[in-house]
Amino acid sequence: MNWTSFEHFTEAMVNMWCIKLNLDLPDRANCDCPVFLKQYQCKHTLGLAIRLKIVEPPSAARSIPLGQKRKPGRPKKARPALVMQ
Repeated sequence: MNWTSFEHFTEAMVNMWCIKLNLDLPDRANCDCPVFLKQYQCKHTLGLAIRLKIVEPPSAARSIPLGQKRKPGRPKKARPALVMQ
């Protein structure tokens, strides 16, 4: 790729991750995203392993809804933190 400035280069590098997946040992995967560099696991390596059918997700994970709409109206007032009920 040809970049015209350093800003274009940094934008391209932030949007692209390099994932290395070992087919024999899926827990030995590597990714160069910031989350993986801190925690040694990320959604990219797990998603790739699931997509290649190396790892099977639990059935409980499939039953959880991905997202829900917010209820209309103002949110409820937060309770005081130190009051026990």
